Amino acid sequence: MNWAQAIDHYCERTAPGFGVEPLNMATGLVFAALGLLLAFRASGPDVRATALMLILVGVSSFLWHGFGQIWASMLNLVTNMALMAALGWVALHRLAGARQGSALIGGMMLAVLFYRGGPILGQALPGISAAGGYVLLVFLTLLTALALRRFERPAGLLTGGAVLLAVGLPFRLNDAAWCGIWSTGTHFAWHLLNAAYMALLLTASLAAAEIRTSPGGAKDI
Repeated sequence: MNWAQAIDHYCERTAPGFGVEPLNMATGLVFAALGLLLAFRASGPDVRATALMLILVGVSSFLWHGFGQIWASMLNLVTNMALMAALGWVALHRLAGARQGSALIGGMMLAVLFYRGGPILGQALPGISAAGGYVLLVFLTLLTALALRRFERPAGLLTGGAVLLAVGLPFRLNDAAWCGIWSTGTHFAWHLLNAAYMALLLTASLAAAEIRTSPGGAKDI
């Protein structure tokens, strides 16, 4: 395999080489910024792992959109898979109250569901074949919000995040199709909406943990 082979997946890329996707590169770094904010806001192994993976995803996204080569694509894929496991870890520990070890195992299982179940859903619904995992994530987030409906702030944050993720899917799926309307494409908007979803998911998770540990707080959210 030629790891340096150029790949043209995005409307903004009009030629091979570094730096021809400036919007995609810049907005990819939003994930790294979110990771830094998370690292300063809360502690715990689940949070530290998620903050680290957000930073790595931001860097890998910058490199992927910067170079547009196979090695960068693979790096971006691996870091995103690890991030999904870390987000599941945080959610299961902070939202559901699972112990750290159980939440970590559950997070890895959720990542497998995302990357294996998504393509299966995509086969059933060809229009979303490139984003089946994210469709599953929207429904899973809404189900979690429904389960937490007694707790207004976490449930509201999760619902808002699911809406943002759903709104972002057309920007992910139709980047090339809308090249004639926006010469820069729409993938950069997907970055921003996806990062906003993650920010709301993490905020909801931390808020739920605060409720659980506060005097008189719920033991089982």
